[in-house]
Amino acid sequence: MFWLQRPPYWRWAAASLLIVWALWAELAPAHTVRHPFLASDLPAGAELNTNAIAWREVPADLLPAVEPAGRAGRDLWAGEPLLPSDLSTLSAPPPGWLVLSVPLPTGAHAGARVRLVVVSDDPDQASTQYDGLVVSIAESSDPFGSGGGTVAIPPEAAVEVAPAVLEGRVAVLVEG
Repeated sequence: MFWLQRPPYWRWAAASLLIVWALWAELAPAHTVRHPFLASDLPAGAELNTNAIAWREVPADLLPAVEPAGRAGRDLWAGEPLLPSDLSTLSAPPPGWLVLSVPLPTGAHAGARVRLVVVSDDPDQASTQYDGLVVSIAESSDPFGSGGGTVAIPPEAAVEVAPAVLEGRVAVLVEG
């Protein structure tokens, strides 16, 4: 008398709940947030502005939140999501400072404070030191060598630092 047994109502209910839950999980709207992406290429040290940013919807918790303000800490390419590590707190160099192209050690980044040590031609004379601020980094094709970049220096340092850079008598120390 198999046909007189009670149907498995609990199993049917559990299977129905499982199907309803799977449909809800698949069709429920995803939680998204607006995140800034780069609309155009920006060189390191360039000011972020509204023309350089495009807002896109991304799943929540996919990317860390970031406020697009300040300057680019490295070269940024169009289509990249903007991350906190891409930004530099670098403000514009102090008024009156001059920008000079110098060789920079590996690890230097836009916004880093540097100390330029100018070695004298005369061995009896002490070397002089000047503070500077890295404005931008130039890409280097040599993976083992140091690259170059631009550093803002005070105007009183330019008379001594510029010729020393040309002669290779400047050491650049980066604050860590």
